[in-house]
Amino acid sequence: MTRQHLIIDADDTLWENNIFFEHAFDEFVDFLDHSHLSPPQIRDVLDAIEAVNARIHGYGSKNFGRNLVQTYRKLAQRPISDADLDTVIG
Repeated sequence: MTRQHLIIDADDTLWENNIFFEHAFDEFVDFLDHSHLSPPQIRDVLDAIEAVNARIHGYGSKNFGRNLVQTYRKLAQRPISDADLDTVIG
């Protein structure tokens, strides 16, 4: 039998702040206004980008913004302007 361990990081930083990341994601989905991808499908793309970038840059609000920009660049169905990227970062 293989022994497994469960490790929980419960310092409250993510728990208390996760609502802000979720709100930002909801606003991102609205701004992206994708013609056929649902929010869970967009989340899947973001999660895949985060999985790669977390190894390089870690987590946090700055990196979350970077991940949203990459997701936007991948999924946008219109020409991408600097103003769009500023909105995504904001």
